Order: sequence, then structure tokens, then C-alpha cells
Amino acid sequence: MVQELCKQKFLYRKKIKLLQKLTIVIPSYQRQDFILRQVAYWGGEHANVVILDGSPESLSKKNTKVISMQNNIKYLHRPISIYSRLNLARKLINTPYAVLLGDDEFYLKRGLSHAIRKLDADPSLVACIGQSLSFRASCNGRLVEWGAGYPHHKYEVTQDSPADRLIYALSNYNAASCYAVMRRREWLRSYTNLKQYTCVYAGEIQQAITAYGAGKLSSVDAIYWLRSGENKPVSNPASWDRQLSFADWWSLPRFKSERLSFVQGLSKGLMLAAGLTKIDSKSIALKSVKIYIESIKNKRGKTSNVAKATMWVRFYAGSLLKKILPLRVFNRSQKLFRWFLKIKNSRNYGNLSHIIQLRPTFLNPKKNKELSELVNIEKFLLSFYKARFSRG
Repeated sequence: MVQELCKQKFLYRKKIKLLQKLTIVIPSYQRQDFILRQVAYWGGEHANVVILDGSPESLSKKNTKVISMQNNIKYLHRPISIYSRLNLARKLINTPYAVLLGDDEFYLKRGLSHAIRKLDADPSLVACIGQSLSFRASCNGRLVEWGAGYPHHKYEVTQDSPADRLIYALSNYNAASCYAVMRRREWLRSYTNLKQYTCVYAGEIQQAITAYGAGKLSSVDAIYWLRSGENKPVSNPASWDRQLSFADWWSLPRFKSERLSFVQGLSKGLMLAAGLTKIDSKSIALKSVKIYIESIKNKRGKTSNVAKATMWVRFYAGSLLKKILPLRVFNRSQKLFRWFLKIKNSRNYGNLSHIIQLRPTFLNPKKNKELSELVNIEKFLLSFYKARFSRG
């Protein structure tokens, strides 16, 4: 599969030398086709890539041999927890910057280069993220549907004190630090001291608090990250419970010992990252968690109220329209309304030409290079599914 995809990609590959400053860390579990897709996408580029495969079985000898021929990619098969695998990155990142990437997702190379340039130009920043889109392939792999990503447009966390940054970032958390390009030291501090807890979301919150404690984060207006809807989230019932929310984990008595360990690790991380005293780091850690939990509860409450209001409007408006409109017209209007709600709720953009027409806030249609990279990635995706389905 790698060879087939590489043949397609050579037609439009353009290397960006600035990416030699970056290491991309890709943890993976039971998605070995997608590991091969990453190898085909990044092979021969200037960026360094470290793939940490925790699957029970390694890739075949044939595929590992192909990967070993790519000087910029390291493949490590280690059937251990994701946090134990991330700890291995300490000895594998020798570049000024690092970034985490999901095994089925993409970074645009130009988007990454914009983030690196901004970090190069502003030493006060420790992290920078770009704009995102979501994508998914049709069931037959012949079409790619695009949608909105995270709300990171003009996003900045640039307060001077660690406490102020954490209050701002966690009062309206939007997962910016997880997939931001970070300076090597801050990336290692925020990602290589994580522990596994029953709540899978605890690690993400610990990373965010450590990252924002370390310094400022900014964004660029370039498309940077393509979020995949191709696979379900990795689930490992033996290690964690995806149904257990962070708020419940934080409040239930049976997880008290885990929380004590969590706070201890978080305080230690803040002491190193932000140069705080032991007392201050613990106080800020606890306050940050409290702010985060309050914010997600408020969001749930608002969502619930909006949902109730929407149901009320739909019911009474529907009853009124049914009385005054001919049946055929009423049925047609219902279909149109349901279609509108589906588009609005899914934030769906459709195909690439629709993205250009809708003009998301961060997309400048005049940036032909940015759009051509999206077109090339779509071709690459379709080639991946063609190769995958051809194997039967």
C-alpha cells in the first residue's frame, strides 16, 4: 500500500525546508493501515516523524523494511500504554519544535510552516496552532465530505501570568494546546509526565494545564489540521472508561486516590513549567480544574436550554403551519427545515468547491497554494481507499 500511495504523491509533492525544525509524534493503536498512510504522506519530507505503535502485533517485516528506508521516519512497536509510549519521545525529539498528531489525521505542511514562523518570530510564545477542518470518506471511499473544525480563529492565550492564562483557557476550553506546535522543552514537559487514570480525559486536561502554565499560545489563520471522522475513538475498557466524564471522575469518592496522584503530578508539572512554588502550583492546579468543570457544566446547561427551546418552536410552529398550509406544501417545508437543521448542526461544508463558496472566516480563496494542498490531500485520501478496497 505504501508504494502505491507514494507513486500517487510524487506527482505533487513539494518539500518545505522549514519543517526540518519539527518532530511529529504519532501514537497509534490497532490502525495499521493508517500508519502506512502516514508513512506515505510524510516519507521523504523534511519533518521528522516518530510513530509509536501500541498494537498487540507489529507491522509486517515487509512494511517495517519500507519504513526503515525513510530517513525521516522512526517506527517503534511498543505494546504498552499510550503514556508510556509518549515517555519514549524524550530521547527521540531533537528538533526545536514538536507536535502531536492523530494516526488518521493530517497536518497541512504549509500550515505547520506558518506556525513555526510565528514561533520563530516571537520568543514569548511556547505554542502556536492553526485552523482546522474535519473530513470523512464515504462508505465506498469514492467521495470526501468536509466540515468545520475547532473554533481557533484569532485564538490567543497571551496573559503574562500562568494563573491568568489558565483562567482564560479553561473557562472556555477548546483543545488548542493538544495539537499545537510547541517548543521542544514545553512539549516534553506537558506530554512525557502523564499518567493513566480511569478517566481517559484526565491526561488531556493535565497536558493543557501544564502547557498554559508554561507560556503563551497564539494561532495563525492558515489551514493547519484536518480532523478525521473515519474511525471511532480508540477504546480500551481494561485501562479506562470513555463513558466516565472528567467532572464525575473528579467528584466520585472511589477515585480519590487517583485524584490525589493527579494533583500531585499536575503541581510538579507546573512547578517545572512555570517556575512556581509548591504551594502556588497546587493552588493554581486545583483552581484550574474547578474553572474547567464549572465551564463544561455551564455549556451543558446552555445546550439543554437551547434544545428545549428548539423543540418548543418546532412543535408549535409545525402545528400552526399544518393548519394554514396545503398538505403538499407543508410536507415540503418540513423536509427543507430538517435539511437546514442537519446542515447547521453538522457544520457540513460538502465538497471542496463548497468550502470556497462558503468562505470560512479563516480561509482566503486567493491563497491558491493552501487550496491546492487540500486538493492534493483529497486525491491522496481517495488513492488510499482505492488501494485499501482493491486488496479485498
